[in-house]
Amino acid sequence: MKTKYDFGNMKTLVLLALLGFAVGGCGDVLGEVPGGSDSDKSGSILSVELINGSYDEDATNQVDIVLTSGGCDDGSTEFYSDHYATVTISNRALPNQTIQTASWVYIREYDIEYIPVTIGAPAVVSRNLIPVTDSVGIAPCSPTATECTGVTYTVEMVNVGQKAVIAAGYTGSQFTYNIRYVFRGVNDFGFVLQTEGYSNFYAANYDYCD
Repeated sequence: MKTKYDFGNMKTLVLLALLGFAVGGCGDVLGEVPGGSDSDKSGSILSVELINGSYDEDATNQVDIVLTSGGCDDGSTEFYSDHYATVTISNRALPNQTIQTASWVYIREYDIEYIPVTIGAPAVVSRNLIPVTDSVGIAPCSPTATECTGVTYTVEMVNVGQKAVIAAGYTGSQFTYNIRYVFRGVNDFGFVLQTEGYSNFYAANYDYCD
């Protein structure tokens, strides 16, 4: 029986290969159309607050890349599917303001970049311009608020095809990857905004038999 470990919240990056990575995400605003970098134009500061992997209704960054041959001990088929993530994005007003400068923001698309940390881990091709089907907007938080809750979206982390690429180079030892997400959206006035966040995952032959 394979062992499934619980590494808990995987916001902390493994920084063996990428010294500049940070936990969770950093707010970065593109406030001009099309593109730009002046947050004063958009009035909003987007930030990725939290990224958690999700698989088989569990919060985990353990990516099972091997479907159990012959099925589970009870004769059932092991759960095997795309691995997702829940991402919380906040929308804050500009710093040191007492009036509201931000407006609603709607996330439209995102990119995912995969960076192998483990030596010998197979390269995984980055994916760009993945559409966000959830139309829920991110309301602006109060400029005087000390906390900003944000909105949580479900996005892809590793799909079945990418699992197969990793599995082709799997020899029994766990692979570690860092991930960089870039999210883009527009506000009520048509300004384009962008923010990025970071996470990681562990790829191996985990046990998801019930």
